[in-house]
Formats: sequence, structure tokens, C-alpha cells
Amino acid sequence: MTRLSDTPSPEEIRRGALEAADAIDRLVGEDIPPERFFFEYLRRIGEVTGCVAAGCWLCHSGGQAVLVADVGLRKEHLLEEPQIAEAVQTATRRAISEKQPVIGSPTPPEARVAAVLAVPILHHSDALGVIVLLLPPGTSQPLRVSLAQYVTQTTRAAVEYLQRRGGQSDSASAPRGPELAQRLDTFSLHLHQRLSRRHVADVAAHEGVSLIGCDRLSVAVQQGKTTEILAMSDRQTVDPREPLVATLREMANRIIRMREPLTYSGSAEGLPTQIEQPLKDFVAASGSKWVHVVPLFQPEPLVDPHDEDARVKPREPKRIPIGGLIVERFHEARPTPQMSDRIELVADHVTVALADALAHERVPALPLWRGIGNLLARLEGRTALKAAVITLALTATLVGLAFVPCEYRVHATGRLLPTGQRGVFAPRDGRIVEVFVRDDQRVRQGDPLLRLFDPELEAEFVEETFTLETEQKLLDALRAQAAEATSLGTPEDVVQIDARIKEAELRIEASRERLQRLSEQRDALLVRAPCDGVVGTIRVDQRLRLRPVRRGELLLEIFQTDGEWYLELDVPEHRIGHVYRAQQRLRTPRLPVEYRLATTTTDTYEAYVSESATRADASPTVGGIVLLTARPRRMPDLPPRIGAALDAKICCGDRTLFYVLFGDLIEFLEKQFWL
Repeated sequence: MTRLSDTPSPEEIRRGALEAADAIDRLVGEDIPPERFFFEYLRRIGEVTGCVAAGCWLCHSGGQAVLVADVGLRKEHLLEEPQIAEAVQTATRRAISEKQPVIGSPTPPEARVAAVLAVPILHHSDALGVIVLLLPPGTSQPLRVSLAQYVTQTTRAAVEYLQRRGGQSDSASAPRGPELAQRLDTFSLHLHQRLSRRHVADVAAHEGVSLIGCDRLSVAVQQGKTTEILAMSDRQTVDPREPLVATLREMANRIIRMREPLTYSGSAEGLPTQIEQPLKDFVAASGSKWVHVVPLFQPEPLVDPHDEDARVKPREPKRIPIGGLIVERFHEARPTPQMSDRIELVADHVTVALADALAHERVPALPLWRGIGNLLARLEGRTALKAAVITLALTATLVGLAFVPCEYRVHATGRLLPTGQRGVFAPRDGRIVEVFVRDDQRVRQGDPLLRLFDPELEAEFVEETFTLETEQKLLDALRAQAAEATSLGTPEDVVQIDARIKEAELRIEASRERLQRLSEQRDALLVRAPCDGVVGTIRVDQRLRLRPVRRGELLLEIFQTDGEWYLELDVPEHRIGHVYRAQQRLRTPRLPVEYRLATTTTDTYEAYVSESATRADASPTVGGIVLLTARPRRMPDLPPRIGAALDAKICCGDRTLFYVLFGDLIEFLEKQFWL
């Protein structure tokens, strides 16, 4: 291992730091045992830091730290020296308990080890292990601090490796045997509780994810050539305009229309060309390492074995797609052994429930026909009474439809959002190595949100630190020579040495200025909250940790929930005319709005329209939409959640009951037969 006395040039240090980071990142993706991984990890770190020796201790379940790999510790018999062994043990114990780097200097100046640097391997608030470096004599205190910061950044790769190793046991938590059969029965019962495709999708996503044992399960519904993402297991509501949902919808649409399952496990080679780009876009947005899409088809009708026609005529199976399941894993590029069978079981249950729900929703005016059927059943066998009742009912219906006024309301969906929003952007290129906040966490202005790591900047900082150390040593040597020349009485030498001293001082001053600028740039990598508010981005840690970002890229959003809130309503473009006409007729833009939150469907709240967009936007589900902004008259009693989904009805004045019920049909006929 390289000693500090054999310090390479600054350019070699910078290049070595970059090469070490790339090599460690490649090791994370390899399937190797911990002893091999940490040996290579320590060797790479040692070549950059120039330490005497290094070791890695991992914490076991009993709380004991065990040495799993070392470079030079046992070969040089360093742990056999009492002072070094005691210093290593003390630094290791402190680093694990205090969860921060520890620098100790327990040895006398003449020893071959000047200091012990212990850096914990932290995952959230848990110490998984500790990296220990034995630093040689001549390592200054500023350099020790810089090395501690550098090693701390590299431990993120060790955390990712240990997570990957732990991810292989995910299947152990998945249900099996009698428990799996019982949970499948409960899952099937919940699926068929309501004949609603949205209910089926919600149950399939939120309960199916634990049955399968994956990280995220999404449900898509196919209507002709259009695909709609109805549910995702990691969120309560799905916003179709979200970039992740848009890429997922495009990918699912292409695969479902192919009518064949598709699996992505890290490489898009060999996939159909029409799938390759949508799949790459979705993987880039989601960070998934394994994606499996299962198309769902309309079940074949049951055939009566006694039906002669069914036995004689061969029937071609019709594979009509009705939706699909999208299964994802974020930490492993392969499924668990039981996952394939469980995906098939869940898909079979979801297919039947979803097909029944879609068939049920396609029946027009179903509540009306159900009521008429119940009435006819009660009048069975009473012909005269039945005729009278039917005549009276038809007469009353026609009169009511023609003359009874009823309020016409335009239905819209939307979200409840605070008016104050601030985006947090990446200050420079790099990789996110620490995330200090979680979903829906309240922060104050200046609180740390996340930390970026730039290998090039870190290498420049280490390089400049070494340069300053070298120039300072040269200046000390020149001053010693000047003192010696003065004592010997050689003025010519004194003048020459003074000139060299001034040059060295100028170089040191320039180096300090560069080091100050680099230090300010490193401080800027700690991204802080621009204002007081609540973190509104979903799955912050999973989305951002260890992710490379570009300068100016939006990282997360801060919502100021203490101020006013507003409703963002999506009104179908073909219905917005009713709103505009009502505003003109009533001579006010502030039309009344009634809305219900998805979390409290029993409570109705009031608002009024305040603004409307001047252009229409495209929607994947209803075509064109126009955004309206509404202000609530009274906030809900429960604490509002950012982006809470809601259903709203915009009151557009009175119309006849006939128009309220059949106005859409009239407009459709006018549109189709207009000449």
C-alpha cells in the first residue's frame, strides 16, 4: 500500500480518486462475498489516501464488530502492537456508538502510525460497520479531516452493496403455505366486494404487492387503444400528468397491445424496437432494476358440455386485452424463486374481477333498470294494476322530465394544493449520497435536505490540500536556510533565499484561495431548504439516494402548508362550455363548487371558481381538459394532505330534468348529425 512518503503527484491523486470511485461502483453490482468486496474496496481507498494499513469491521446482530477484510493490518502485524491495537479498538467503538468519523492520535511521534481514522458505514441511523485507516507520520490535521470526508462519501457504495446482499432474502418475508392460501382467499374476497374497476385496481395494487413480494405493483386498464394507470402500490392516488405515470402508461400500452408478457432485468437488448425506448424512459424515471409486465385478457366464457353447438363448432380463442400488471424491483435485477408463481396467481384473480367490473360498468343506466326490475317483480300476476302503474309512471316521468327544474352540474376531478410552492434544484452535477428528509416532513428554511458528491470536485480538493502541504513544507525549509545563511554571514545567499521565500508565500496564498473556493463549492453540495414548509415529493429517499443528477435538475418540492390552499380542477373540454355559459348568464365568474376529498367521501365542502386557464391541455383518459382554479370557502376539518384527490361538481344554474339526464346524449347527436 502507498505510504505518504511516496506521495504521488496531484494529477495522479485526482486520477486515482476517480478511478477508485468507478472501480468501487462496479464492485457493487458484482455477486461477490463480503470478504472479497471489502478487500478490493480497502485496496482502492488505500491507494488514494496513502494510508499505512486499512481494515473493515462489520456489526453482527449481537452488536459485536468483526473484522472481515484488511490490507496490511495482519500482514504487518500492526494489531499485535498494544498501542495500535488499543487505538483501533477505541476508535472503532466510538465511531459505531457516535455514528460519525473519529480521528485518534494515540501513538508516540516516533511510531510508524501517527493517527487512526475510523469512519462508520451508516444506513439511515444504523451503523452497519466501520472502515479504519492507519495514517502515516506527517499527516496534518486538515489532511486528516479531508480524508475522513472522502472516506465517508465512499461508504455509500458499501451501504448499497450490503443492501443488495440483504435484498436476496426478501422472499423470506413473503407468505407461503397455509398463510398464502388464506391471504389469497381474502385477496379474492376483497377484489369482488365491488363491481368497480377502480376498486379492483386499488385492491390489486395495495394488497397484491405483499402477496407477490415485489417493491411496487401497478395496475393498468386497457380501453381499445388507450391505457390508463388506475393504481400504484406506493401512492394513494395516481396523477396521470406526473412524468413517472406518463412513461409507465406509454410502456404498458405498447406491451399490452403486443399481447405477450415482457421482462426487463437490466438490459434492453433483444427487445422489440417499439418497446425499447418507452422501457428505457420508464426505467430512467423509476430507477427500477427489474420490471415484469403481465397483460390481462378477457376470460373465455364457460362452455356447457351438453351444448351440441359448442362441441361441434371449433372456437378460436379471442385474446382481448383488458389491462395489465406491472411488477417492479428496485434493488435486485432478478425475481425471487416464488415470485413468478405468485404473479401468475395474482394475475388470474385480478383478471376475473377486472373483467366483471368492466362488464358491469358498460351497462347504461344500471340503477334505473334495477329499480324497474324490482317493481315488475312485485307486480307479477297483477295485469290491470301493472298496466295502471306503468301508465302513471310513464306520464309522471314525462311531465317531470319536461317541467321539473334541476340544477345542472359539471363533474370534474382535481387536487387540493397549497398556494405556496418552491422547487429545490441541483446546484451542480454530481450524485446524491445522503437524504436527510422523508416524505411529508416539515422543514424550516436552511435545514439540510440532501447532500451531493462530485468525484471531480473531491479529487481537486484533495489535490489542492496536498499542494498546500507541500508548499508549506518548502517554505519552512527555505526559512531554515535563510536563518542558516544569516548566521554564516552570506548576504548573497540571504537575498536569493528571500526571493524564493516570497515566491513560495505567493504560491501558498494562491493555493489557499483555490482551496477556499473549492471548500465553498463543497459546502454548496449540501442542499438546504429555501423556505419553511413540507416536503411534497413522494418516496424521497428511494427516488434520490445514490442517483446521478445534472445541474439545474428539479430534485424535490417544498409546499408552504401554513398559507392558503386551492383546488386544481380538470374539466373535460367538451363540458367547459356549460361553465362559460353559466358565468355569462349569472354575470359572475365565481360559480359555486361542491367537492369531496378521496379520504373523506362522506363530507361535502364548498368552494367557488376563481380562475380558468386560457388553453386546453391533453389528457390520456378524457382527451382535452381545461384547468380551473377554485378557492375553498372553508378548509376540511381534517389536516389537508398535499395533492389529495377530490371529485368536484361545478354548479351551472337550473335546467330541465330532461336536459340534466340526457343533455350529453343530445349534444352527441347534435355533433354527429350536424351538417
